[in-house]
Amino acid sequence: MKSDPFEIIEEIDEGAFGIVLKARNKKTNEIVALKKIKKKYSNWEECMKLREINSLRKLKHPSIIKLKEVFKQENELFLVFEHCERNLFKYYIDEFKNQNKQMTENQIKILIY
Repeated sequence: MKSDPFEIIEEIDEGAFGIVLKARNKKTNEIVALKKIKKKYSNWEECMKLREINSLRKLKHPSIIKLKEVFKQENELFLVFEHCERNLFKYYIDEFKNQNKQMTENQIKILIY
């Protein structure tokens, strides 16, 4: 990622399909999450047919992290998301599992809602 408009701050997580990076937009100084897809893509049309991209572009809900943009650099595909300090799994680990506490029924209902 030499000529892109993002400065990588740190790696957040890695999964089976991609790596999530915390980055700063050099033009706006906005902190974002970049998902770098592991699979290589030879053309833009192939990228735009991905179900994940099509679904995320349509979904608009306060509980779903917003997909801000999608770009391809050489053969690599990047999804730019709003940055969130922690997800539900990390929240659960930090607030409950690491402290050997259990969630109440009401807490579970609030999270599911």
